[in-house]
Amino acid sequence: MILLIDANNIVHKAHHGGCGGGCGGGGGTGSIYGFLVTLLRIKKTYQIKENTRLILVWDGGSKRKKTIYPDYKKDRKPNPEIHNSIRKLYNILEALNVEQYQMYGEEADDVIATLTKRARMLGQKVLIFSNDHDFEQLITRHVKIVSEKGRETTVKDLAYNEAKYMGLTREQIVEVMVLCGCSGDNTPSIPGLGDITAMNLIKTNGNIYNILNNDEIFYPDKKGILKKATENLYNKLKDVENQKKIYLNYELIKLKNDLPIDFKLKSNKKNDWEYVIREFETLEFNRFLKNIEDFKTTFGE
Repeated sequence: MILLIDANNIVHKAHHGGCGGGCGGGGGTGSIYGFLVTLLRIKKTYQIKENTRLILVWDGGSKRKKTIYPDYKKDRKPNPEIHNSIRKLYNILEALNVEQYQMYGEEADDVIATLTKRARMLGQKVLIFSNDHDFEQLITRHVKIVSEKGRETTVKDLAYNEAKYMGLTREQIVEVMVLCGCSGDNTPSIPGLGDITAMNLIKTNGNIYNILNNDEIFYPDKKGILKKATENLYNKLKDVENQKKIYLNYELIKLKNDLPIDFKLKSNKKNDWEYVIREFETLEFNRFLKNIEDFKTTFGE
């Protein structure tokens, strides 16, 4: 099995969670400390117990999507402290011989989607570690997601998607996301069209193509009986500007799984513990230094 970790997702959670007194270096060290605590736990839980190949995936920016839509994620402000933490983390993880992937101009989501496809072509099962709901469009019998919020862990699988998305297929789930847009990413949305409405539209009409091109659009009433959509809903979906939003969202929300990434073999080089210990000393990660043997057992010599 291959475990693909949305690394930026963990860094941001760690940044807001602090380091619980385990570090004293300041300047974003809490992000680094929290990330490594989480990675240790993940490795012990999934990699060592189940002989899983673990891969970290980092964001490489949003250049391609911003070229398509300049307002994409326009409200996301750069955080120099997190950026500095990621740079230091990358070097520490490199010394620990942890596999890491990053592609300039591409988000981690699309890199993970591409690596998922490559892994499945090799017959490998995939576990994605992330809270990002966009990955739900990748779920199959052999692809699952682990999502953590606080102390609660959710394993998202086919049963999870079936319950959440009214039994829709994977392709239809993508279309629900496309119809709704995403306020967090600032992708366009149609006013008044939420998740439930989108799911009912796709479930009753089959797909977005039918909704946009057929003369009639159907929608269930409160008793579940199919009727023609209300005039208000019909006009929204036939509005030219709204249709442009939908076509644009296909490019922004549907994860790209064919990026030119070299899915290389894992390196067998030895870990650079001298560098790691020196960094832990600089960052004042005293708990890690006291338990360095635990690190060596988990990450290998």
